[in-house]
Order: sequence, then structure tokens, then C-alpha cells
Amino acid sequence: MEARECRILTDCLSIPGPQFVVPVYQRNYTWDSKNVLKLMEDIYSLMIQVKREHKKDAYHFIGSIVNLRRGDGSFYEREIIDGQQRLTTIFLILYALRDIAIKQENKDVENSLRNYLENIAATGQNEKYHNKLKPNLTDDGVLQKIIDQRIALLKNSKSAIYSNYKTIISELNGWIAEGYTVADIIDAIDHIMIVWVSISDVKSAQQTFESINSTGEPLKASDLIRNYVLMNFSDEEQTKYYKKYWLAIENNIVPNQEQVNRKQVSKKVEEFFRFFLSLKKRKMIPISTVYEEFKVYWEQEIENEQTKESILEEIALFSQYFFNLYWKELNEFPDYMQKSLELLRQTGSTMIVPMVLGIWDLYYNQLIDEYALDRGIRLVCIYLIRRAMADKD
Repeated sequence: MEARECRILTDCLSIPGPQFVVPVYQRNYTWDSKNVLKLMEDIYSLMIQVKREHKKDAYHFIGSIVNLRRGDGSFYEREIIDGQQRLTTIFLILYALRDIAIKQENKDVENSLRNYLENIAATGQNEKYHNKLKPNLTDDGVLQKIIDQRIALLKNSKSAIYSNYKTIISELNGWIAEGYTVADIIDAIDHIMIVWVSISDVKSAQQTFESINSTGEPLKASDLIRNYVLMNFSDEEQTKYYKKYWLAIENNIVPNQEQVNRKQVSKKVEEFFRFFLSLKKRKMIPISTVYEEFKVYWEQEIENEQTKESILEEIALFSQYFFNLYWKELNEFPDYMQKSLELLRQTGSTMIVPMVLGIWDLYYNQLIDEYALDRGIRLVCIYLIRRAMADKD
């Protein structure tokens, strides 16, 4: 691990080669106007000190940016482990300044900004590294329209990126009306200091991520599992497996996501991993140990020569079992199974989920037929009803 203090522009963004990647396992860009305006106030204060008061040693510290380097060529990725909200906002300010410079037909300033925003030499097979910021999957389309100067297409967008871009443009235009230039604002931004923390291996990155997220509002085990799994892959593989497996898992566990918030989705998926791991361990594990148990399970499967993708594939398959048991329309099952499944859903018991997932797995692998599947589910429900009638906890 290497940590150094540096200027955000001169020492970080001006360096050719890296692309700053916000991975799919990270939270979406969530800064609101209050966060952005606070940063803009700090930049304005720096501009007064540097431009009016001639304090060349003025600076403002905004925290650390922790990243994992992937690749060894002239162009490579720096996967952002922590600091994505601040870094994305800095890029939004720079894009807003670029757009003002274009409007002013100030080619010199526009070209100087391109050094911070683009890897200009990244062409041909390296074209994918051209933009220095690659946001996560959810925010990518909105940022790309800002990059391409197609702002009009975002007119009705509720994206935080678009909303904050508009806030930034408004503030910048106000400063320019006071007599400051785009060059003055860029100079002030270069007096922003960060601690640049560069990590060289995935294991250290995972430990760092866990440490960072142990403070403040903790992530659910499902979020930590998603990050732990996807961090093992390159950016392209992360996107592929996120779309192919993780979204499938979430949609199977919470098919009506438009009716719940993100925290509720994470909680439900966390519960599913508890059921899945309890089945594998053959004992009900506490919710508080789900993440640690998963890491042990993952490493054991790797040691048993399971591929990482095959492990994800199996988890996604069990999430499909869960969907069939608890969400699939009853009229899509044979008549004789509908009553058993309806009864299972009415019990509301979580204790039996690992068992019924195991029964469905036997059926899927053709070790029992659908009649045995029905009888197994019915017996589990009868057990629950009798236990309740006997007043057993």
C-alpha cells in the first residue's frame, strides 16, 4: 500500500494512462445539492485566497481516495475503493467548466481541461480508456451524455449526476459574472488536496473496503458479499457477472423492487444468503455471521476446484428455487401442488427455508419426482402447523 498527499489536478488527474473506474459493486452516486454546494463553497474560498489575496500556499483537504490498480500497460484501470462521491463530483465540475469554455470559445482552456478529463492518446484498441472517469453501471448513461454534450437528452432525468451538474453550472456562471475566469476556477481546484492511497492486490483492497465500511452506517452482508465476489474479477468481468448473476439473484429474491427501497432489497438478499449457507452448512447460522461464513464457503469451493463463475451460477440457481417456492404464480404449478405451496407461503416461517430449498434441489437434480417434491413441502408445512398448535417456539 502506498499513501501520499497530492494536488487533485496536478498530481493526480493530469497523469496520462489511468482510467478511474467506479466498480459495479459500489453504491450509486448519491451526493445531493447540499453536498455539492459545500464543495463549491470551499472552492470559492480557495479562489478568493489564491486570486485576490495571492496566497499560493492555500489549500483545502477533502479526504482520501483509495484505489486498486489493475493492469500494467500504458493505459490501465484504477478501481475506486473509497472516495467515488468526491471524485465523481470533481469530474462533474471539470465537465461543467469545459462546457463553459466551449461556450466562450476559449480553446486554450478547453484543451487544458481535456488533460484532466481524457487520456488523449488512448486510441484504437485503447479507446475504452479515453475517458478518465468510468462511473458505475447505473450512472454511466447519464455521465456519457454530459461527456458528449448531449445535455438536452437529460431534460427530465431524475439522476443525481444530472441534478448536480445543473447546480454546478449555476454556481460557476455566478462566479464568472463576478469577474472570475474559468482559468481562475481551475487554479483554485488545483489547491484541493487529497491523500492518494494506492493498493496493489485484491486481498488488501477487500480488507481496506471492509475496514472503511465498518464505520458509519454498516453495509448489509449481501452488499459485502457482492463486493467480495465481484472484486475478484476485472472491470469487464464485473459488469458481465453483475448483469448475468447478481441482478438475477436480486430479482428472484425481490421481484417487486419498485415497491421497496434499496435497503430492503439488501436485507432480503442477506436473508437469502443466510438460508443458502445454512443449507450448505447443515445448520442455521446467525445473520450476524453471514458474511464471514460466506467467505469461508467461497474459499473452500475454490480449493475444491470450483470455478468462481460456477459458484455464482449455483447461487443464482438456488435463488431461482426460492422464486419458484415463494413468488411464482400458483396457477403455473400442477393443481395438486398449488395447495402445498400456498400453505408454505402462508406460514411465513423462515426457519424452514433451507430445508425446502434442499428439497427443490433434489427435484431439480431428478433425485425425486414432482410428487415427492409436493409431499416434502406438505410434510414441512404439517410440521410447522403441529408445532404451532403445541405452542412450541
